[in-house]
Amino acid sequence: MIGRRTCYIFILVSITSLLLQSWLPLVTELSAETKTDSSAKNVIIWDGGEQPWAQFGHNPTRNSSTPAHSINGGYGLANLGTITEPSINWKGSADDSYGVQSLGTAIGNFSGQISTTSISEERCGLGNLFAVYTIERNSGSSNDWLVIVEGGLNREAWRVDLGETSDVKSTPAIVDVDNDGTFEIVLAYDTSAGLTVDVWSPQLSCSEAGTWNADQHSNELLWSYTEPNLNLGIAADSFNAGHLASTQALIADLQLDGNPELVLSTVDEISDQPTIFALPLSNILPSQPLWQIQLDYGTHPSDPTWAQIDEDNSAILVTTIDSDDGNMWAWRIDSETGSLDWNARSLISESDSGVPHIRLPGPVIAQLDDDALPEVIFTAPGDWDESSPVDAASFHAWELTDGSEIFTVDAI
Repeated sequence: MIGRRTCYIFILVSITSLLLQSWLPLVTELSAETKTDSSAKNVIIWDGGEQPWAQFGHNPTRNSSTPAHSINGGYGLANLGTITEPSINWKGSADDSYGVQSLGTAIGNFSGQISTTSISEERCGLGNLFAVYTIERNSGSSNDWLVIVEGGLNREAWRVDLGETSDVKSTPAIVDVDNDGTFEIVLAYDTSAGLTVDVWSPQLSCSEAGTWNADQHSNELLWSYTEPNLNLGIAADSFNAGHLASTQALIADLQLDGNPELVLSTVDEISDQPTIFALPLSNILPSQPLWQIQLDYGTHPSDPTWAQIDEDNSAILVTTIDSDDGNMWAWRIDSETGSLDWNARSLISESDSGVPHIRLPGPVIAQLDDDALPEVIFTAPGDWDESSPVDAASFHAWELTDGSEIFTVDAI
């Protein structure tokens, strides 16, 4: 159950590759290709690879592909290291004072923005990565906190009070929004004022004794943007009272110009329609979204996913589901303009009035055949007969070009 309760954060290293790699061919890394623009300059399309795990799903395609492993590997090398005897390095909390709120954790390298002396670098996280997530520090408070935790010793290196929120379920994202070589944290969450997007520019400080100066960072908020009628979290009949189905933010290069943007799946509280919108990311507060579109079918949207179609075009993939009958639709949105390439393509018709279950899974981009263009896999969570083995979730692979079906797999 997701809610306000004691949670533990575990940092584990595994020798296993990701689940997708056990049944899918190797994903073609289209996002790493170069694009030639009209001025004949080569542009490296942003894919988030400068950080180890910058956002929910790892990369904009949500396929979580990782480098190979080897005994001589490590972060920043061609291969990741191999752990032959996995163990728990630390757990975040052993008391009832707070619980983790975000549904995921970002892992970042903040070594370029740590202020300390040369003789104390080793005591101040030298060579360590940092975990970024949101927590509830006090079970009696409605306030959530954004924290950066040193990955080696589980010490809070940086924290800010977000104020009273509606439970921050969206995983933070790490991205250099102003191209200055240091990294910002992008966080989207709901408040009583509506959907809020914060961009923080953390400056970590550590004493000569190795003690982090974790507090007094509220002045490091770069900007905050609010959409009063939109929400990430939406009530669902299948949940226990108080829990919301919440979507995850997406950072992707929508214009294929080397600069990432933010995409969010929300619901308009006035029209009750799923609403997808994109927000430019820079060191200046945006005055309005890059684009915004309302979808005509469904009560709950999935996480958005990004896919590169060719050197000039990319798309946002999203699904919506009707919580009353389990019907589900797939949508493809032009990344640059926000116009619909696919308008409510029927994915599945169910008789399940208990969806979504916890949250609606987003599409995954994968390479399923021999051509250069990747394909998309949708997850339909319908399970109208509950514990009976007649029906359960299904997985649908489609071509990205025309939406034709490649295969469907039903779980039992």
